[in-house]
Amino acid sequence: MNSENAPEGGKLAGIASKICEAHWKAKGEPILLSRLGAEIGKNVNLQALLGIRKLLSVLRSEASDVVSLAQDPTNPLICVAFPATKQIDLNIFDALHSRPSERGTKAAPRFRRSVWAAFTKPFTDGKARVLTLRPVVRYSDVPPEELDELQEKGSFQVDKELIVTAHDDQDVSHYTLSVSEQIRSWAAKHGIEVSALLFEPSASIRLPVSGSSLFQLMKIIDDRDKARISIPLDIVEKLMTTPGRRT
Repeated sequence: MNSENAPEGGKLAGIASKICEAHWKAKGEPILLSRLGAEIGKNVNLQALLGIRKLLSVLRSEASDVVSLAQDPTNPLICVAFPATKQIDLNIFDALHSRPSERGTKAAPRFRRSVWAAFTKPFTDGKARVLTLRPVVRYSDVPPEELDELQEKGSFQVDKELIVTAHDDQDVSHYTLSVSEQIRSWAAKHGIEVSALLFEPSASIRLPVSGSSLFQLMKIIDDRDKARISIPLDIVEKLMTTPGRRT
């Protein structure tokens, strides 16, 4: 650690730690790094403490024992901070994307991870990129000679010029908007509904209640039979919601 920066770094770590602890206690979740910077700035001259350094790099090098950091896998410019004693689920980023912004404006649409990655991940040298929507949404970098065949099967090409590269000093909102605009323009060009590219929260799972037909069925089948039986999901749902017979 640079001796000239040590006192400032220690002070910054202490302030950041207190803010993260307070935010976690109040909301039970991590705080956006951009929000953390704003909160720190209410207490001290943040720019004077950082100098030419970035808050992210300073926290990583000088506050890692009290503050943990996590970046959105699909958008590395979005980062959250939380107490080092806590753990988070990376699905928190899905929730963050779906919330309205603090300014009261509607948040940018949350695209599927594969769609977002198709427009942000660096190209593999000598490959062409395609985005497939069915049966599952996914992107892949393939040999150019396979491109025509994949397009005939329903895949869509994503040109290299459409990729938006993230930079450490780039504004998060501007980056997100740029990627969103590229995806929308690409979808319009290919006649694809944007709704087909949006993130869909996982459906909630309903557990069988004790009085359902499924519950009674599970009670009378032994473990070996359970491992061999396959039942269509529509039948499973019906068994879950149908009351069992009373004996």
